[in-house]
Amino acid sequence: GYNACLLCYGQTGSGKTHSMTGTPDDPGLAPRFSQALFQAIEDQCAVNSTSTYRVEVSYIEIYNEKVRDLLESPAQRKSARGTSRQEQ
Repeated sequence: GYNACLLCYGQTGSGKTHSMTGTPDDPGLAPRFSQALFQAIEDQCAVNSTSTYRVEVSYIEIYNEKVRDLLESPAQRKSARGTSRQEQ
């Protein structure tokens, strides 16, 4: 299998979010990477239909030494507030 990590680091206001997400007219790294990944999988499936693929994604923010899951819904965040890190 393959593993990849896409990391954006820099001071506040330096353009990290824009570089990662972009705009509808000018997509950033994350949407372009995702599109290329799924296109490659689709192309491989056309060649070998017996292959299977598994894609897992994490999208996190580390700010002021706190880790936040950016894919977590507001309802999930609200229900997790009362639990300790070990319980999750």
